[in-house]
Amino acid sequence: MILYDWKIGLTYKDSHARLVKAWGEQAPSDHTVFNWFREFQRNKFSVHDAPRSGRPSTSVTQQTIDAVRTIIEGDPHSTYQRIETILGISSIAINSIIHDYLNLRKVCAPWVPHTLTDDQKQLRVQFCGHSLKRFEEGQSRRVFDIITGDEA
Repeated sequence: MILYDWKIGLTYKDSHARLVKAWGEQAPSDHTVFNWFREFQRNKFSVHDAPRSGRPSTSVTQQTIDAVRTIIEGDPHSTYQRIETILGISSIAINSIIHDYLNLRKVCAPWVPHTLTDDQKQLRVQFCGHSLKRFEEGQSRRVFDIITGDEA
């Protein structure tokens, strides 16, 4: 109906009014009719999308993951902008690689591993057990005996 209205020379407003009269609330919006008229003026009469090259290539590949790892291992203070400049990939891809694939997070500037090894976990359990035992046996009741540190 919209193509017919365009071919007989109606304006998009008149075409929209006819559609509303025929279809009521089910009629396409004024803006939709305008867009179709514009397409017809450009000699585009197909209701199908134009062919596309396909899905865009992704920047997250094993090669880029390895490259980001190498950059960060070489300089733990690397920024997204530096990695973006070197590899030519988006900051979204860099973020995905760093957090989802390399399991890193930034703590006080350098990138550090987010996951602990089994040995590191065991050492922490042993230290906590030792501290708890000292506290329960009355050897130490001072808060100052607890040692803390950041992850960097």
